[in-house]
Amino acid sequence: MKRRILIFAFLVIGLAGCKDKNPEFTGPGEAEEARETFVLQTEYGVYGERGNATFAMDREKHECVYNTYTRSFRIHDDGLTMQVAMQLSEEPSEDTAVELTVQRAGQDDPAEEVYSVIVVKRAEDRLWLWDQEKVCGFVILWEND
Repeated sequence: MKRRILIFAFLVIGLAGCKDKNPEFTGPGEAEEARETFVLQTEYGVYGERGNATFAMDREKHECVYNTYTRSFRIHDDGLTMQVAMQLSEEPSEDTAVELTVQRAGQDDPAEEVYSVIVVKRAEDRLWLWDQEKVCGFVILWEND
């Protein structure tokens, strides 16, 4: 029970750290600084608050799954209770923003939010996606065909 409460708290904080325009940022310099901090992150998850993690995968507690066909990514606990799911509307790129739908589940009141993201960094097995307007980012598992 205690573990579920902690997971719920992390999810609420995680998605709350990445919502509507972030009022903490007064100009493009601060948003750019957050983006620079974000691209240094290495764990899958949701990043807001000056580019720092608001919900990051804990490799001892979570697993992640990627589905190439649906362009979806999910982080869940070992009991297979879905925690955070993300789905891209189309193939992401550095030049064109695409929609990323983020859902949290495992609670009585699931939440969903849509972000407009571009790729700001690529690695062999992951993407760094950034929403400039909401000043937040997502590191997801990505397997190139």
